[in-house]
Amino acid sequence: MTWPGNHAWLPILTFFGVMIVGIGNTRQRTFHGKEYFLLGHLAMMAWLATVTLEIFSPTADCHVFWAAMTWPGIALLPAAWAFFIYHYAFSIPRKARPIEAVAFIVMPVLLTAVALDNGRSGLFYTSTQAIELGTGGIAIQFVHGPLFDIALTYLYALIAFAFGVLFYGLLKAKAHYRMHFAVPICLMAIVFLPNIAYNFLGFKLMHFDPTPFSFFAVVVAFSLLIASNHILEVAAIASELIFARLRSPAMIADATGRLITANPAAHMAFAETVTAAKHRLSDWKVFAGALSMDDGNLSVAPGARVSAGDRLYDIDSISLDKPLARNGEPIATVLLFNDITEQVRRYDAIERELEQTLRALADSSRIQERLRESAEIDPLTRVRNRRSLPTTFERFLGIAEREHRPLVMALIDIDHFKRWNDNHGHAVGDDILRDFAAFLEAETRPSQPVFRIGGEEFLILFADASMNDVISRVETMRRILQPPAFLRKITDVPLTFSTGIAQWPADGSNLDAVLAAADKRLYVAKGLGRDRTIAI
Repeated sequence: MTWPGNHAWLPILTFFGVMIVGIGNTRQRTFHGKEYFLLGHLAMMAWLATVTLEIFSPTADCHVFWAAMTWPGIALLPAAWAFFIYHYAFSIPRKARPIEAVAFIVMPVLLTAVALDNGRSGLFYTSTQAIELGTGGIAIQFVHGPLFDIALTYLYALIAFAFGVLFYGLLKAKAHYRMHFAVPICLMAIVFLPNIAYNFLGFKLMHFDPTPFSFFAVVVAFSLLIASNHILEVAAIASELIFARLRSPAMIADATGRLITANPAAHMAFAETVTAAKHRLSDWKVFAGALSMDDGNLSVAPGARVSAGDRLYDIDSISLDKPLARNGEPIATVLLFNDITEQVRRYDAIERELEQTLRALADSSRIQERLRESAEIDPLTRVRNRRSLPTTFERFLGIAEREHRPLVMALIDIDHFKRWNDNHGHAVGDDILRDFAAFLEAETRPSQPVFRIGGEEFLILFADASMNDVISRVETMRRILQPPAFLRKITDVPLTFSTGIAQWPADGSNLDAVLAAADKRLYVAKGLGRDRTIAI
């Protein structure tokens, strides 16, 4: 083995640096493109390992062989980087694609095979020349052939693709996402510019291709950038503290609806479910009917409530959209659970109190109705009593005044009612009063109320008829009452009645005056032999 000089330790140190950074990045929480990012670490380590072996090679043939063996790492690194940038920029989770097999297996194997076959074809390197170094080692100067230029075009196309994705994001993303793309563009320039200088201007870093070292610098910077979102930003620290110390349960689900993380309150509220969660949140029994996957997005049903133990929660959701999403596709969904147990209990208690109050009011209304009824309805005949007459008369008087019509009153007295009580008993008398009241109501309209104002005296108010119409109606009623069939228990003597009729305003301006006029005419009818109507 030839000692090439102190600079030979650069790739060795870089190799271990990449390995240490890679181990650190495996411990980072999930970010989009993480698999490709770590694959890039492996590609750099493979590249640096073969570079180291090339440096310590004792012969020119060994140099050429290990130079060819650098191509798996050289081909794999830009491919892994391009895929990482694509998934990082568009926030896309990894999916197995046929193109990955081409980029990560076919092309590295193909380029390595072409480089190894150069001794026979001479198309990858047209010539190789050994140069002795002052430290006793040797270095090989390669002259690129057409196949090398094709390979270089492929690798530059991958780098250019990554640049294109980042510039697209810089132009299209919202303002608060632009640094998400501007910083990677600057970092990638650290890789791209030294590589161009090496391939086209012959620039070397201590006799080495500077590309893997510049890539290492970018990886370190990217690692810090990713980690800074977790451990360096004050806002991120504050956000995580708030998330961790929220008294209400909170969860974060990825774009597929699966749990990413949950705060301690969520672990306590949904202990069994959270610790054993492997499926989408919408498939958890505790969230049945509350969460669903609509068009591939996790959504919360309107008014959704879930119970855990003896607690009841409603759910709010916050969708975190992808930076370059055209249709608002979420990168994650934050679920906030609001404990409404006490509110619901208070509401239920208020509802029970309200229900009791309503029942009490209903009971009170029924009591009031019975009191009103007992105050205004005659208990024997079930028609209005004298107490209700003033109120009804005033209401009818208002109608009569508005419509400029008379208000007619018919005061009716059953003839010789005392004889019915004396000869047949008060029970028969009561039956006669009930039947007579029912008869009067049957022969009048609802707008012509019937009153029992005392003993065997009844009164009918007519706000919709003239004096002559009322006289005619009362006379018709007297004729209808003549058949003895009216009396169900006593059929040998017909029932008759006398009537005195008065009207407002001709006979008075108020109830007392009109009633006095009707009463006076009733006595006249009785004096003339009863069973008649007097209206003048």
